[in-house]
Amino acid sequence: MSNIDWSQVVTKEMKEAQALEALRTQVNQELQSRRSVADQSIAPLADAVEFGEATPEEEALLTQWKQYRILLTRVPKQPGYPQSIDWPVPPT
Repeated sequence: MSNIDWSQVVTKEMKEAQALEALRTQVNQELQSRRSVADQSIAPLADAVEFGEATPEEEALLTQWKQYRILLTRVPKQPGYPQSIDWPVPPT
C-alpha cells in the first residue's frame, strides 16, 4: 500500500488559477509600460502649456495623451480582462 501525500497534489483548478495569475502579472507589466510612455509624453507637453509656450499642435497632442492615459486606467474594467483586452491606441 502506497502512501499518497495529498498536500502535493496539484488540481486542474490550481493550475488554472496559477495561469490566470501569471497572465494578470504580464498584463499589469504591459499596462505599467504603456502608462510610463504616456506619462513621459505628457510631462514636457504639460510643461509647455503651463508656461504658455505650447503650440496649438502641442496642446492638442497633450489632450490626446491625457485621453489615452484615461483609457489605460479603464483597461482592467473591460469585460474579459485579463484574457481579452482591447488596448487603446496611443497618439501618433
